[in-house]
Amino acid sequence: MKFLKNQRGTVLLEFAVMFPIYIAVLLGIINLALLLNNSIVAQAASRDAANAVAVTGNVSKGIQKGRETIDIGGLGGNATVSVDTPGVGVDRVNGTVNYQTPVVAPGVGFFLGGKPWDNQVTLREQTSYYVEYRNRTHYNRPTATCVSCSCSGGCGN
Repeated sequence: MKFLKNQRGTVLLEFAVMFPIYIAVLLGIINLALLLNNSIVAQAASRDAANAVAVTGNVSKGIQKGRETIDIGGLGGNATVSVDTPGVGVDRVNGTVNYQTPVVAPGVGFFLGGKPWDNQVTLREQTSYYVEYRNRTHYNRPTATCVSCSCSGGCGN
């Protein structure tokens, strides 16, 4: 029974078993933080782009605002910003940001819609804004009628 009392390699064995698990958890935490940061920056960029178009009606200005937010947030040049063009009868404008984010931990790409061995996945953030009335350009607006005399176009009788 001398074999059972000798425990000289136990610590090394425990380290060898736990070290890969520790590294996997650490890489997962780093990857989660990176994904959340990129998601927050992309959401802000889509929100800024859609808001600029909803307020001004200018699509190029909205895309420019989205690109500025991406550059400030450090998302990089692999992100694309697109915004719907407000037209007649359009009540909402969608701002969309497609971006690629790195995957540090192996297998995480599978949970984000990619393959387990992918080192980057493409994600998308979208925001919708209500278009301000002056940029909708409705042609079928009701004509104003007076309350007192029911004439149209003001009280000219």
